[in-house]
Amino acid sequence: MNPAPARAGDDGALPPAFAELERVLGEEAHALRKLDREGIERAAEQKAKLCDELAAARSQLKPAQRAGLERIRKAALRNHMLLAHARDSVRQVLGTASGRPASPVLGGLRLDLRG
Repeated sequence: MNPAPARAGDDGALPPAFAELERVLGEEAHALRKLDREGIERAAEQKAKLCDELAAARSQLKPAQRAGLERIRKAALRNHMLLAHARDSVRQVLGTASGRPASPVLGGLRLDLRG
């Protein structure tokens, strides 16, 4: 499990917009694992609404918040991989159901395993 986000008063506390993004990414991961289309769309809408707040909050970031930002980056990358896997799984099921040959599982997606 991910460690809890930093608390207010902590040197590593994230600005509220980043803390909210971390919460939304957690909900998105849950929706992706359940293949909950409505939950995935809700998370996408929430992330889109946060864009301006995140851009404004960038100026508040400090080096002590690096661990929290790294947690968010890793959660976003995990969700990206979950989404790509879900997309490819649905393609494969639809291809099989329609009698078309199955496409490659990763569908041409390139993976950067260096981190």
